[in-house]
Amino acid sequence: MNVYARLLIVISVLVYNISVGQNPEVCSPNNFTATAGIEEAYLAWENPGIYYGVHEVSPKDSAYYTGTVDNVSSSFTDTSRIKTATGNYTADMDFQEVGWATFDISILPPHVEPLSVDFNFYVYDTNWPYWCVTPVSLNPLTADANDLHEDILEGAGSDGTNDYGSFYETEEFSPGQHTRALVGDVFEDIANARDTTEWFTIGVVDFDTDITSDWHVYLEGWSQLHPPSLTVTYGDGSRHIVPAVPFPGVSNEEILTYKTDVVNGIADPITAQYPEVEITLNNTNNRDDCDAAWAYYVFMDGDTIGHTSAGEFTVENLTIGQEYCFYAISEYVVFDTSGAATDTMYSEESETACATPVSHLLCPPDNFTSTSTYTKINLNWSPPFTNATVQAWGYTADVGNAPNDNEIIQMAAGNNHLLLLQSDSTVYTIPDYNYNPLVPSANNGIVNIAAGNNFFLALKNDSTIVGWGDDYNNQIDIPDSISGVVDIAAGNYHSLALHNDGTVTAWGHNNDGQSTVPDNLEGVTAVSAGYYHSLVLLSDSTIVGWGDDGSGQSSHPPQETLTNVVAIAAGGWHNLVLLSDSTVVSWGANGYGQSNPPTTLNNVVAIAAGNNHSLALQSDGTVVGWGANGNSQTTIPNDLEGVLAIDAGNNYSVALLADEGEDCGTMLGYTIYEDGDSIALTTDYYFSVTDAVWDQEYCYNVEARYSEGVSSLSDTLCTSLFTPGFCATDTLTGYSDYDMVYLEWPAFTGYYCGTFIGYNIYQDGVSVDTVTQTMYEVENLAYDTDYCFTVTALYEEGEAVPTDAVCIALNTPQLCLPDSFAVEPADTSVFIDWTSVVDSVDVPPAPPEPQANIQKKVFGNSIGLNDINNVSNPETRSLLEVEGCGVFLGYTIFYEGDTVAFITDSTSLTITGLENGEEHCFSISAAYEQGSSSISDEICVIPFAV
Repeated sequence: MNVYARLLIVISVLVYNISVGQNPEVCSPNNFTATAGIEEAYLAWENPGIYYGVHEVSPKDSAYYTGTVDNVSSSFTDTSRIKTATGNYTADMDFQEVGWATFDISILPPHVEPLSVDFNFYVYDTNWPYWCVTPVSLNPLTADANDLHEDILEGAGSDGTNDYGSFYETEEFSPGQHTRALVGDVFEDIANARDTTEWFTIGVVDFDTDITSDWHVYLEGWSQLHPPSLTVTYGDGSRHIVPAVPFPGVSNEEILTYKTDVVNGIADPITAQYPEVEITLNNTNNRDDCDAAWAYYVFMDGDTIGHTSAGEFTVENLTIGQEYCFYAISEYVVFDTSGAATDTMYSEESETACATPVSHLLCPPDNFTSTSTYTKINLNWSPPFTNATVQAWGYTADVGNAPNDNEIIQMAAGNNHLLLLQSDSTVYTIPDYNYNPLVPSANNGIVNIAAGNNFFLALKNDSTIVGWGDDYNNQIDIPDSISGVVDIAAGNYHSLALHNDGTVTAWGHNNDGQSTVPDNLEGVTAVSAGYYHSLVLLSDSTIVGWGDDGSGQSSHPPQETLTNVVAIAAGGWHNLVLLSDSTVVSWGANGYGQSNPPTTLNNVVAIAAGNNHSLALQSDGTVVGWGANGNSQTTIPNDLEGVLAIDAGNNYSVALLADEGEDCGTMLGYTIYEDGDSIALTTDYYFSVTDAVWDQEYCYNVEARYSEGVSSLSDTLCTSLFTPGFCATDTLTGYSDYDMVYLEWPAFTGYYCGTFIGYNIYQDGVSVDTVTQTMYEVENLAYDTDYCFTVTALYEEGEAVPTDAVCIALNTPQLCLPDSFAVEPADTSVFIDWTSVVDSVDVPPAPPEPQANIQKKVFGNSIGLNDINNVSNPETRSLLEVEGCGVFLGYTIFYEGDTVAFITDSTSLTITGLENGEEHCFSISAAYEQGSSSISDEICVIPFAV
């Protein structure tokens, strides 16, 4: 049986080594730093006797150390996910599913209760749970399913009395990383478990018994990307505890067999083993020969300014612009055997650190991250503020101002509602929108938003879209073909999506053609939606519009001359564009002056268009408005400052304001750097790099721009595009018949192949078609000609190598004549027969009855065909394939060179009504789907009277 390697944990346990009866190893503070503040300096250092490590935990593939037990089926989970839900609860079922996690506690100190225990977990799906963590005494490996279920459930929901904590989450509780402090007997229980075993199990139960709703919480387990953990803190520091593996390296089937054998007494329980955990420590400047310091003296410019046992110190009331230099020394205390202090020792000075107090902190952006596609590198960051607010003016009876506890990072002004995106990637509307609302389980991972007339769109981090609100025009019915979306826009009743290949999809209201995307539109970098028209920005800095053009908003001449556009905004019936020289151009409806930008407007960094009014944000953080002002929507509030972004609704305007938080400064926006060079300015919290090339790494930074200066650069983030593998198909095969060539091939396989379009069919080196299936029929080919075919997998980013060529020709039909043809004369008639062209095919033994409805054909004077027997309806054809000859249709009988009959189901024919004593000549040919055979030689006979 394959078993994982023994436990590997590279970790140094934090120990305060207070000396008793001996002198300590005295060392100066580690990593002493000084950070400038506003008239302050913040000093920090590390205890020289303590290691400060950063753990990295890698999940392993195994079973039964986190999971779920089902009380109804009496079975265990087949994955490591931890699930519990009240939607599965009934009075006789008890709670159907509850979860557990077993942790390795071998690194905890024995005989000691911790000061705190925190449960760290990742929620992948949830709906307003009331849940708890419970004690578990049984071993999930050896316990019966029903017994384990009962053990986990015991004490649930007792608020720390008989559980380890009950948690009454709010409706806004959403997927993501969370931490909850455990309480109750967890401290005593984990200490006892450390003394008797090396592992500790907790249960997870959603205890809400309201069975009418599906309240639940689902956690990722050990084999998912975000395994659970415990942070256990003692007086000497914290330990990070990860799940144990009771029996690693085996299949679920083997686990079940083993458990059955243990329960039946056939096998003995196996001692728990543990996952491989690698701890990476940052030991820079730490010395393993130092004892822990007792306290510290802090010095400024050589003078003592403080004494503290903490690892930090704040110096206040400093002069802005003056440099101050600081250091610290460690203090050690020596105790005798009775515990009395006998001596105090001091270290050398730490390194000196200097700082110059400032008037503003000029805080840098935070959480700088990136995601890559095959064509774009998307950069994202968080603003350097603890809060942001939205200020609205104009008709704000519904909208008002919108302060929020979570940081607002984006806003979208709809007709009557304001949609806000928070830093935790969730959204909400002001006022609340209760008709067809966004389901809570979808309110996560959102990176971009758009708002229309009582409907809303959200772009998620997996490049998909969710919509909610009014749907009378199907504007929130996201097309199934939607994928790879990088931008969205919402009009009055229609929606737009920009894909990562530069194409656009539109849906919803289309009475004015606003949802009919122009043919061959490509290279789009931004989209905007007006009331009944659509506007896009192309990669060559030009624009294209379509839809309602009643005010010239979709076809005004400026579109033909604007070649340096950097941003677009579609309003009710007018448009704004921002040019690369920071000026604004507008056209369309102008009844309120909304298309006449003020001549004093300059250094514009952002634009917005409402129903009949326009807004611009200038680089100094000021906002300018023009157009309709019946609700004061273009009268800018005097106290408006620190503006980060703007938007315009129906008859109102909004601005996202930066809360200076820690006195960072007056925010203007951000500068993006690529490999040290500035490449863009933006007021958004994201930026897409569209000109990157494959197989090349790029390094990025972002800095915040303030009226008072610029921040330091963010951490450097180096990344690259996903390079598509252009996975190829393999082994093209083909065959032919008389009419077509048939090609088949297997589907391509592989990962990161590219954005698949279809298979490109090449005939003699020329592309003839693109299909998504793995077979193809080639028509309209000539006989006696070889054709060579190849197939490639076609992607939006490129094309795979072709298959080996398959050269093939149509089967050339010989169009065979009957082997024999005979005409026997009789009294005023002839009997014609011939051999079938079909080898080994039975011929009907008797001819059909004469057909009275055959049209009489007259040749010359009075000579005619009065009766023709055995004549078939030409609409009835044989369609019988004759090997080598073709697909047989029937026989054509000729009289004196003219067609007189077409026969499909016989090899004989009687013709009556002929003149005796006169010569009559007949011939035959065979008809095939591919053509007719040659005509036989004529046979001439003279009917006679008997």
